[in-house]
Amino acid sequence: MFSASVRLIIYLSLLSLGLTRVTGALYAAAPSPQDARPAIQIMLGENFAQTLTPEQPLVLTFDAPEEGDYQFQDTGTTPDGATTLVVRDVAGETLYDGPLVPTELRLAAGNHQLMISAAQEVQLALLIMGQIGELSPDATVPGVLFAGGIVEAQNVEGALVGSLIIPQTPYAQEISLNIVPATGESYLTSVQGADVNAVISTDETNQLRFISRGGLYQVIVQPDSPVTSFTLATQVSGPPPLLPIDAPVTGVIPADASSVAWRFEPERFYPTLSIQLNGLDVSAPVNLEVHVEDEQGVTLYKQRYATGSEPQGTNLLEQITPGRYFLTLTRLDETDTELPFELALTGAPAPESIPIENGGEIQGDIAVTEAAAPIQLYRFNVEQTGALITVSRTDSAENDYVLNVGRKEGESLWRAALPLGAPTIQFVAPEAGPYYVTLLGSQGVFSYTLQVLESAPVPQINVNGLTWGDVAAGDVTFFRLPLVDAQRWVTLLLAGSNRTELDLSINGYDETGKPVEVRLASTPQSSTEVVSLITDGPR
Repeated sequence: MFSASVRLIIYLSLLSLGLTRVTGALYAAAPSPQDARPAIQIMLGENFAQTLTPEQPLVLTFDAPEEGDYQFQDTGTTPDGATTLVVRDVAGETLYDGPLVPTELRLAAGNHQLMISAAQEVQLALLIMGQIGELSPDATVPGVLFAGGIVEAQNVEGALVGSLIIPQTPYAQEISLNIVPATGESYLTSVQGADVNAVISTDETNQLRFISRGGLYQVIVQPDSPVTSFTLATQVSGPPPLLPIDAPVTGVIPADASSVAWRFEPERFYPTLSIQLNGLDVSAPVNLEVHVEDEQGVTLYKQRYATGSEPQGTNLLEQITPGRYFLTLTRLDETDTELPFELALTGAPAPESIPIENGGEIQGDIAVTEAAAPIQLYRFNVEQTGALITVSRTDSAENDYVLNVGRKEGESLWRAALPLGAPTIQFVAPEAGPYYVTLLGSQGVFSYTLQVLESAPVPQINVNGLTWGDVAAGDVTFFRLPLVDAQRWVTLLLAGSNRTELDLSINGYDETGKPVEVRLASTPQSSTEVVSLITDGPR
């Protein structure tokens, strides 16, 4: 996906003898300033918990899907007057400034900002609900229900239908439909979607729960009485609880649920992390699945096994960079009993990174044994956005290892696999700030020398104009092109001297330096090249 805040780095390569003068023209609107990064985004209907201190006010944002009355409350044990709430609309106008006590505000649709401060250290448990959404008696024109919405229905004479919208999330969360009928009355409540088909009777329970990563669900409320009333509230669990590294936790898969989830957030690079699952003593074998994915939804690990197998549950994750990850434990068999377990995430972070100064050299040794493949980490600081960075190594050509460069420890945004790859990594820095070099040994014992050189920022391509440049035979010339506008048709035209062979390619990076799906190349072996793309909307 191409982001509206993407910076594109343009690579021009000439495959001929001598020098040529290269002309490029770009047709697009002039870039606009980037919006500021949002605060912590929370969902309506989510019980958001966090420790507050007087020194660290909390800034949150949430989306109101439609105009309505919204209730703010702290559902925890915070003393009255200990916290202050400020609510602002998208224009920055203050709508409320006072103590965080049960408060109802009339809000327009759109994004709203909250600032919460504390006079003393407290454990916040914020819940926002809204009198929004509706049910319809016409199944062909269903009403619309929202996460965090409360719908009150009076004088109900038949089935009511609504389409429940759950926003997409990078994690699986529990959705809870809470239906409260009038005294002495009962309802059948059902929900259907791509990943759920469930029904409850209020004679047995008032909660219908299911797991979702977002989507559209059909909700039907069917009364048993001819004329009745009820209240329907939809809540979400929010991000799963934190699973600390090297601190086992105990848990249980409830009898009426199929999975439980956690998140883990390593602050360092871990060459390996072990997932250990114990305590699964059940009378009959149970089939389980362990699933680990990153915040973009990319699966890093997925394994099935039975509780009777040996070892009972040991799973290895490799090359875990700092970030946010989600682990889901799913029971694959239907059962009416709960499943207790103990879960541990263990591992040792890589050694502390060693600083490298711009233009300086650093020497090291690496020895690969059967027991371990060593990892060496280095870090350097880029002073200017758009600077040309060269990471080079000097050692014997036969040495076998991988050299990675990224914005986080262990990350591989730019890579060289040796001895077959080039002895240097060269790239344009999307942002100023820290960068990390990771050296992964494959075999042998050897010494090496690393050097990092930051050159001046590469030229920026003129928008709606011409950019002149030279590139040597077999060499690469770099340009940069910041793009922030959505839905723009961008065309790059490259023209060289007759009978020269040029190649034009585009690699895209977002504002953090992470690659995005923009890897376009022209047809090689031509003196003129054209590459076009359409920028996507904001993410």
